[in-house]
Amino acid sequence: MLMRYLLLPLLLLTTAAAVAQVHDDDAYAGPSHARCGTEMLMNIRAQGGPRNKFERELLAGTVCSDRTPKQFNQVTSHGHFRIHYDRTGPDAVPSVDLDGNGTPDYIDSTDFYLEYAWDVEIGEYKFDAPPDDHRGDGPEIDVYICDLPEDVYGFAYPEEDNPTDRPNTVNGLLVLDNDYSERLYTTKGIDGIRVTSAHEFNHIIQFSRYKYEYSAEATLYEATAVWFERQVHPSIPDYRQYVRGFLAHPDSFAFSTNHVQDAITGYAHVLYLDYLAKRIDRDITRRIWEEFKKHDFVTESVDAALQPNSLNFENSYCEFATWCYYTGARAQDEKYFPEAQVYPTMRAVTIPPRELDDDIVIQGSLYPLSFGLYEVTTHKTGSTIRDTIDFVITNGRTDYGHGGVGIRKEDFSLTVSRTEKSGYLSLPYDGTQIYYRLDAASTTHFCIERIIAGQSIASLATSIFPQPFINDGADQLVVGVNMALDQIRSVRLMIYSSSLTPVADIKGTSLSEVNNHLGVVWNGKDLGNRLAPSGIYFYELSINGASPTLGKFAVVRK
Repeated sequence: MLMRYLLLPLLLLTTAAAVAQVHDDDAYAGPSHARCGTEMLMNIRAQGGPRNKFERELLAGTVCSDRTPKQFNQVTSHGHFRIHYDRTGPDAVPSVDLDGNGTPDYIDSTDFYLEYAWDVEIGEYKFDAPPDDHRGDGPEIDVYICDLPEDVYGFAYPEEDNPTDRPNTVNGLLVLDNDYSERLYTTKGIDGIRVTSAHEFNHIIQFSRYKYEYSAEATLYEATAVWFERQVHPSIPDYRQYVRGFLAHPDSFAFSTNHVQDAITGYAHVLYLDYLAKRIDRDITRRIWEEFKKHDFVTESVDAALQPNSLNFENSYCEFATWCYYTGARAQDEKYFPEAQVYPTMRAVTIPPRELDDDIVIQGSLYPLSFGLYEVTTHKTGSTIRDTIDFVITNGRTDYGHGGVGIRKEDFSLTVSRTEKSGYLSLPYDGTQIYYRLDAASTTHFCIERIIAGQSIASLATSIFPQPFINDGADQLVVGVNMALDQIRSVRLMIYSSSLTPVADIKGTSLSEVNNHLGVVWNGKDLGNRLAPSGIYFYELSINGASPTLGKFAVVRK
């Protein structure tokens, strides 16, 4: 950080509210919250105009977006923004001027935090700097201060008739509230300026330097903007208002759909970017946006950015689901999310849990790139105490093109039994075995994490390259793993047909590299040294003798 930010006099409004910490499950029942007006404006545009009173009021409050002159304007201290504001009338900012410099302290603070956001997002995180906007009183990014509806923190307004020098990008302006004092703001006063300036400025970066494709890929846009609220102002937990709903109903917040009933899912998917930042590094978010310049879909962009780490969107989202399980009461120090202990505990879809006697069948449905927790309880032998067997099931499907509200859920069924049956997989329990089977129309995209009494049976992340595997005798399949070479002592890869007949048994003491992918390699041949036929195959991969990780892949025989 630049030293000048440590020396800023505390001129800020004395009414700035402290933000409460969220600690437990009672946080699920939070009040309605304000949110980014950008997604609201995009929705109004897409539907051809306002449909209700709130949308009409929102449009009326966006007079700022037509660049109507305000009473005053000034360029910020480092010349990147021009702030337009009023001292009288409905949009007037608070008149407090404690330092006597002739400028309201609210505008001084807005100046400071806009430039601070620039220094962090452009200077520290190396995102591309927005170009001159070629409109208004100068080349700076125009920022208008207005009295916004209390459901809206602010918005970035993309000007579709003002393209930049890069393909599929447009210039735009920012609009911020004039005091952040309204009831529905979770974060009020100067803290409201802080998080909103970081959030909305990031939208300007997205629109003007990377890609203007918001309506189809809104989840990534909002997840990244909320993520930068955290990077710029880590002490303000405003993002937790979104995390609460996500952990209460993760099956309703699909990365693929963009929308849930009352908001954009992407706000809560700040957690996915948090996962990637800790799992890989903090620059992975920028690399995803760099790939988004080159690809049509976010799914392709995430795959390309994660590939050097032997991950892709599908298997990383399955691992992310497990991280979300270990929140709240299940948090395990800082093994997963650093703040997992102050998040709510992820709730189960099956409430109350299903009781396992002999066989039970749980029917469910999940959007692509969503997950749910499905709980089964059973008594230990000779005990009245019930243990919980948790199944975190994820639909990792990514072949849907653009995201949007038209994405549909996919049905599945989970059968759990005490009796061994053909086609069922087993897991150890109470000195014996429990058997289960997951059935879905696209089972190759579904993954399942099995957790008994809070302990994960398999936490190793795997990835398949290529997928599907073209078995022509010339290529090899790699089961990539999320471990370094120096961590590997032994490996065993078992491959089964769809009827669970053994096909291959591969043992070794290290990993191999094929086509820049590191993992366990299969040559496509069965135990009789014949090329395996087309079909769906299961695998069990055990590293260092640990419980195996399970997965599926498709083979196309040529």
